Amino acid sequence: MIIIAFFVGCIVGIENAPPVQTSIPPHEFEQYTLFTWNNDGGNVCFAIMLEFQSSKFIHSWFPKRHGKCGVQELKNALLKLPNGSNVLWEEWPPKNLDYPPSAIIAEVTQFAEANGIHVKQSPAVR
Repeated sequence: MIIIAFFVGCIVGIENAPPVQTSIPPHEFEQYTLFTWNNDGGNVCFAIMLEFQSSKFIHSWFPKRHGKCGVQELKNALLKLPNGSNVLWEEWPPKNLDYPPSAIIAEVTQFAEANGIHVKQSPAVR
């Protein structure tokens, strides 16, 4: 009787288990990631991409190779995102990816919010 109860329990558990997620969650197609770094000339450089692409960017040999530079260029890139987009401004991993000076952060985030783009820094505690 114990063996039968065990097998019935296993079958019920398997049937009620949540499905294993094998695809990219839909919210990752809506979330953008922004990485910034400062070049030798003191200019802010950046790369912005969909969240699911950020891992590939981080782990590439030369992630900063295709970045663009300039605060105005960053603002223009943000304007190209769909209205209401969420952008997570990352500084991880520490591959010389960092935030620009506080004044530039404030300028960019205020500009983004004024244009319907929601930019949040990560980690959120700053």
